[in-house]
Amino acid sequence: MDTNLPPAPERLRLLPGSPRRVEVISGTRVQVEQGRIWLTLTDLADDVVLIAGQSFELPHGGRLVIESWPSRGIDPIAEVRLTRQCIAAATASNAKTVSA
Repeated sequence: MDTNLPPAPERLRLLPGSPRRVEVISGTRVQVEQGRIWLTLTDLADDVVLIAGQSFELPHGGRLVIESWPSRGIDPIAEVRLTRQCIAAATASNAKTVSA
């Protein structure tokens, strides 16, 4: 991990089909304030889907990939808060949307 990169924003606005990559440290909490998201983390056994009001504490650091994952009746734009310091800037990813 490149620790010379600036910190990631504490809030992310996510759009469908536009995954973001963020390098995070252990204990970072992902809290969904609006919408529905899909996330995966380096070496995490399962992907995670959260809706507004839910949160998930990352068990270890690594590369977090996170994306708005709308469904019927849920806002397609997701707002997410990262509640612990991240060590790399969030960047747009060329990754494809993962379908369940």
